[in-house]
Amino acid sequence: MTAWMRHIGDGLLRVLYPPCCMDCGVRTASPAVPLCPDCVARIERATPKSVADRLSRLAEAEALADARSLWVFDAQGALQSVQHALKYQNQPHIGHTLGRWMADVVPEVWQPDGFVPVPLHRTRWLERGYNQSEALTTGLAEATGIPSRADVLARVRPTASQTGLPRRDRWANVAQAFQAADPEAVADCTWVVVDDVLTTGSTAAAAAHALLDAGAERIYLCTLAMART
Repeated sequence: MTAWMRHIGDGLLRVLYPPCCMDCGVRTASPAVPLCPDCVARIERATPKSVADRLSRLAEAEALADARSLWVFDAQGALQSVQHALKYQNQPHIGHTLGRWMADVVPEVWQPDGFVPVPLHRTRWLERGYNQSEALTTGLAEATGIPSRADVLARVRPTASQTGLPRRDRWANVAQAFQAADPEAVADCTWVVVDDVLTTGSTAAAAAHALLDAGAERIYLCTLAMART
């Protein structure tokens, strides 16, 4: 009965407040679909070369064997609206759709054993109630059949937000912030670290170092977007 009532309630909400594209406002198929096809088509795609060039500026990013981003982050544009809704406005459900879209840029040659979301520290998780990167890995797992493994990596110390930190301070902020939660599961495996936005690569590199220190064979990176500068 409870499930039936919830289903009826969801239906009424869709009639009263139909899901809309977060950019142009046209109706979308589901609340989990944040953008219409036309708006998606207008977002600039990130190229493998542009992602590699970005990571080449950070020596510690050598821990990453390869990396891909779906889009180039458009400040004040459609993607910023979506990313903020995912990260700050309690809408993890849209992360599942975004993760399925991200699967398009994961090379078949990677053949990972699992997707590993960049973990939040417990204090940050309690503030937000969810991890946006884990929502993305759920979608990636649904699209590829490769498991999401949020259990293998932990953030062992709280860190300041990377947003607004100078480039020179970002690595120091996250160095040694991660640790393999299950070293036996990590060892001899290939993992794809998943995050929402690639800026300098410091966070992803710190996560990769923790997994490699636990015996992982190879680490890749996949993000929803790459910062423009």
